Amino acid sequence: MGYELPALLAGLVAGSLLVYLVLHSRMMGQAMGNAQRMASQMFESQKSQLDTSIRQTYEAKLGEWKATTLAQAIEENRADAVDTSRAVLKGKIAEQMAPFLPGFLAKYNPADARFIGSPIDYLIFRNMSKGDDSEDPIEIVLLDVKTGKAGLNGVQKKIESAVATKKVSFDVLRINEPTASDVGKVETGALQLKLSVVQAEDVRSSNAGA
Repeated sequence: MGYELPALLAGLVAGSLLVYLVLHSRMMGQAMGNAQRMASQMFESQKSQLDTSIRQTYEAKLGEWKATTLAQAIEENRADAVDTSRAVLKGKIAEQMAPFLPGFLAKYNPADARFIGSPIDYLIFRNMSKGDDSEDPIEIVLLDVKTGKAGLNGVQKKIESAVATKKVSFDVLRINEPTASDVGKVETGALQLKLSVVQAEDVRSSNAGA
């Protein structure tokens, strides 16, 4: 009996300690789980906010870049179009004004020049303006007017090559005037055609009536 009470007390103490340890372990586990869940929720919340902030920032920068790039592209295209239009206009003016320029007057007489525009600008019949009685031979010059660094196009290069290889000729197309008999044949043919058409229409009318 003297040893049972201390043993009982020791058992109670040991059991209480064991229960405490078990409960403490469970509470710590629950606390750790709660802490992990809270940390995970906070992380996801912060991550979502950070993603939204980054997306908004880059979308704004992308929109700004697009607007700036588009504006620059429009400005460059407009400038290119203006430059091209200006160059074309200068070319057209130069083509029309060429006979009055010193470089032209130094070699040719404007009265001998004929503007044709395409595929070359001018046909020049040098010495033609001197008249039929002049003993100076007529020289035919094909002239194209260029401005800046413009060069000959493909057709103009072929024309230049044709002149260089003397593939140039003179031809006359003679159209005979119709005689009285030719006119009569045309009128007779037209009359016969008209009669044939009328007869065909009469036949169709008769068949429809039958």
